Amino acid sequence: MGTDYNEYRREMVTLHLPFRHEESEILAESRYLQLYEENEALILDRRKEFESNLDIEKTLEICRELCREYVSDDGEEINDVVSRIPNENPFAELYHNPNADLNDDLRLALFDKLGSIAKKKDNILPYPEFYGLMRKANEEQREILFHTIHHSISNNEPMQKPLLIYLTGPAGSGKTFVIKALMEIYNRFSDTDGIFNAYIACASTGKAATAIGGTTVHNALSISLSRLLPLNIEKAHQYRALFELIKVIIIDEVSMVSSELLEQINERLKHITGLFTKAFGGLDEILFGD
Repeated sequence: MGTDYNEYRREMVTLHLPFRHEESEILAESRYLQLYEENEALILDRRKEFESNLDIEKTLEICRELCREYVSDDGEEINDVVSRIPNENPFAELYHNPNADLNDDLRLALFDKLGSIAKKKDNILPYPEFYGLMRKANEEQREILFHTIHHSISNNEPMQKPLLIYLTGPAGSGKTFVIKALMEIYNRFSDTDGIFNAYIACASTGKAATAIGGTTVHNALSISLSRLLPLNIEKAHQYRALFELIKVIIIDEVSMVSSELLEQINERLKHITGLFTKAFGGLDEILFGD
C-alpha cells in the first residue's frame, strides 16, 4: 500500500505543481514526497477546481443510454459477448506450466489485458500493394527491408541470431516509412497466430509513439519512471504468453532513451522470455533515432 500511495503522491505533484525537469525536480531522491507534503492543501484545492464540474450521474446515464442503443431486443449481442468471456482466471494453467499452449480463452484474455500494447493484427497488404511499398524504398532502405525479410524467412534455422539494428537519419529521411514497412514485413513473414501483431512498436515519447501507432516504452514493458520494478506473477505470465507471439521490438526516437532505460528494457525482456544470456531476451530489436 505504501508504494501505491507514493505513486499517488508522485502523480498529484506532476499534475498540479509546475516544473521544468521532472527527473531532477521531482523524481530525483523522491523529492515528490516532500513536495506533496509541503503543497498538499494547494494540490487538493486544484483537484477540486478541476473535478468539481464533473457530473457523475449524468455521465453514468449517458453510458447507460449508449449501452441500450447497441443491444437489440432479442439479446443476440449479449449472448455473443457472454459466449466470448473466458473462464475464470485463464492464466491459471500458466502458473503451473509456463510452456502451456495458448488456447482460445488465453488469447482472448491476453487481448483484453495487453491488447493496447501489442495491438490486433491489421489486414496484411495484398501482394501488388506490398510490391508497390517496396518499390517506394530507396536503395539504402531496400537493403534493410530485404535483409529483414530474409531474416524472418530463416528465423527457424539453427543458430539464427536475433537482429539488432540501429537506423539513424535526420527528419524527413524516411524513418517512419521504414518503420511502417518493417511492421508489414514482420506480420507478413512471421509465423504467429494471426491475432496479434508480430511486433511491439513504441517510442520514448507519447507524441512519437502516436505517429507510428504504438505506445510509450514505459507502458509497453511496464517500466516505472523511477526504477525497474519486478512484475507480479500474473502480469509476468501474461507478458510471457504474449511474447510467444512477438518477434521484434521497434523503438522510435531512441536518441531520447537514456542508457539506464535501455538497460531496463534489456533486463525486462530477458525476464519475460527467460533467455537471460541473450541481449533483449533473444528478440529482434530495431532502434530508430536522429
